[in-house]
Amino acid sequence: MKTYRLLNVDEQIAIMKKEVDKIEHEIAICELVYGYHGEDTYEDLFRDNIPLLKEKIKGILYAIKNLENGWE
Repeated sequence: MKTYRLLNVDEQIAIMKKEVDKIEHEIAICELVYGYHGEDTYEDLFRDNIPLLKEKIKGILYAIKNLENGWE
């Protein structure tokens, strides 16, 4: 298991920003896939997963803000 807390602040922020990009990509994929379903069979995996992913982004952005403001 990697210990990202040993990285310097700029590296930690860069990793978190990459994670935000990955999650935004996952949201776009969920919307795309769900848009081509004619039924709600997979709504829990695609449509219903989007709010949780958006909340995850908020949490990451909050951590980035704390790091930028001198949290150590």
